[in-house]
Amino acid sequence: MLFDKKFRSDILQTVLVQLLSLVSFVILLVFVLPRYISKPDLGLYVTFRALVASLFPLYTVALDIAQARYLGYHTGEIIEQKKVTTTVLTVFLVVAIISTSVVSLVKPFILKHFFDGNISLFHALIAALIFTGTYRISYTFFQGHKKMRWANALQSAIFILGNLLTALLVATGVISGITEIVWFVALMPSVSLLPFCYILATQWVKAFDFRKILIYALPRVPSLFMTGLMMSSAVMLAKYFYSSALAGDFGIATRFFQLAGTLAYAFNMVLLPGVSELWGKGRKKELARSLSVYADLVVMAGTAAIFVFFALGPFAIHWFLPTQYESGIPILQILSFAALPYLFYLMFRSIIHGVDTRPIQVFIDLARGSVLLISFTLLGHFYTDSPAVVISLSLALSHLTAGISSYGYITKRIGFHGKMKLWGIHLLLVLGLVFMALFYPILAVVVFAVTEAFFAWHSARNWKREFQF
Repeated sequence: MLFDKKFRSDILQTVLVQLLSLVSFVILLVFVLPRYISKPDLGLYVTFRALVASLFPLYTVALDIAQARYLGYHTGEIIEQKKVTTTVLTVFLVVAIISTSVVSLVKPFILKHFFDGNISLFHALIAALIFTGTYRISYTFFQGHKKMRWANALQSAIFILGNLLTALLVATGVISGITEIVWFVALMPSVSLLPFCYILATQWVKAFDFRKILIYALPRVPSLFMTGLMMSSAVMLAKYFYSSALAGDFGIATRFFQLAGTLAYAFNMVLLPGVSELWGKGRKKELARSLSVYADLVVMAGTAAIFVFFALGPFAIHWFLPTQYESGIPILQILSFAALPYLFYLMFRSIIHGVDTRPIQVFIDLARGSVLLISFTLLGHFYTDSPAVVISLSLALSHLTAGISSYGYITKRIGFHGKMKLWGIHLLLVLGLVFMALFYPILAVVVFAVTEAFFAWHSARNWKREFQF
């Protein structure tokens, strides 16, 4: 069974780690950096993070996903699992050298358009990309072996402790200025060198399976590159076409969407090996039944996120950030209407990877990226004085495209059936509460809390009945 006792234990641990990672990042980005560096410098910081998220697939080339999938697929076959890891390590070490050379070729472009000529930020970017690669390989090794405690411990050391330590050092003045801050953040993933070297020493065998790993991994590189680019697109478009200050606004506003990313990442990391195992063993009916209830959870959370981002997000920006960041409120409210399709897209990524060796995500992300660029180009002609609106609407339309595409593929491939009537009722209620929040915000929040408590209770009963929790 996909949602067995071990899954529940792993998912609770992983969700907790993800939430703590998010909290630590919010402390750094929302409560510390805006008070100690300027808004343009904050824009440079989020641009640096955006470039890392966009370019790291050039270093991992989907080897991390391939490792997680085939370690799960070969559960119980020790030699086959070691062959998988040996192949992944070998290819990664070669690719890291090649990718560093490739990124260095575009150094003038990155310096001019993203780092305002600061060469030190570029060197920090290279370091961050390499160490992010060793982190991803190490993390998915533990993930594929279903040792989520070790994977979560590694992530906690890098992100939770790393972000909190960065915030403390900035607040106390030990490190100051955008260059020192970026370098410290870039070196945080170097903690992964310890498990990486351990894996290299204990898993190496004189046997490889390059064909299987590369056939699975390489076609997914464009998808991962597009995914990273799309995650960072708002910040990068703002920085490239407009200013660092606008990039700072989008950096703050899109952090709220990290709530959705946090939930999705936790489930994806735990689900991929299990989905691959069930699919590989031909237990498709069991997988479809499990994912039907899973889809109900995803839609419920995504629908609730619409209200949270639209009505509660502005309160958070108003109360916890300097007044200069209130210009990010309209951005967040526009993006809130894309929360549901965006979460569906995120939550089913690993499932698509697990049930199909074809690079389906490439086509989904190409469609998503095309909609973003076309929308940005067309809207730019009509809203020349509102760059925030142009980027926000374009990003929302791209999220909608990704969500619809993912839903269509999963429904056709696996054949699950969610409770469509319940989905529709919940969506209408939330949209009504969003409208109410424009006039009676406190009342809307109270009614929302009661409504979501009922739907959560209903879903919990459903899960308990289906999976004997």
